[in-house]
Amino acid sequence: MYFERARSDEQKRIRIGQITKAARSLFELNKYEDITLAGIAKELSFTRANLYKYVSSKEEIFLYIIAEDLKEWVDDIETKFIGMVNPEMGEFSCLWAEIFDGHMELIKVLSLLYSIIEKNVSVDKLVQYKKEFFSERQRVSNLLAKVFPELGEEKIYKFLEMQMYFLMGLFPATTENEIQIKAYEKLGIPYELPLFKDSYAEFIKILLNSML
Repeated sequence: MYFERARSDEQKRIRIGQITKAARSLFELNKYEDITLAGIAKELSFTRANLYKYVSSKEEIFLYIIAEDLKEWVDDIETKFIGMVNPEMGEFSCLWAEIFDGHMELIKVLSLLYSIIEKNVSVDKLVQYKKEFFSERQRVSNLLAKVFPELGEEKIYKFLEMQMYFLMGLFPATTENEIQIKAYEKLGIPYELPLFKDSYAEFIKILLNSML
């Protein structure tokens, strides 16, 4: 790929898009810890020096990815729940979990957000991400206020907060690795991996029933 320094905001946006696309491609096949800026630069046929003109860390790239994926997730929620008012808890919970199940890359990266990604970016980049995050969260809050009019702003905020914390812990718990499999085999303990969508839907139902 021929490299030319982006000058305008639009050119920079396009360049960041190319960088996040390359990181996504690597993330599909590799563990997060095995992805490096050198590997991303190689995927793009950039030099590392050229890559550093746009990003300063791998975590910064994944913040961009989360911001992009969050917007797509909220778009999906607005499409699926539009016009719905006071749905049955089982119906809502299953649909909510189904939507997230269709955004598994977002969940995969969110599971790393607080423990790794946010701790390795600049304050300015984190502020930029948080602004976008709060904007998307407000969109979801506005929607939920229409779906559950009696829930109230405070409980909606708490619902979104609690379901996100559960989500971040649920993904690794439903994604078994080879070491865990071998450990269970040596212990002779039968273990069935929890199903993400079913476990998440059950939690959402319990959480909402406790609030309504």
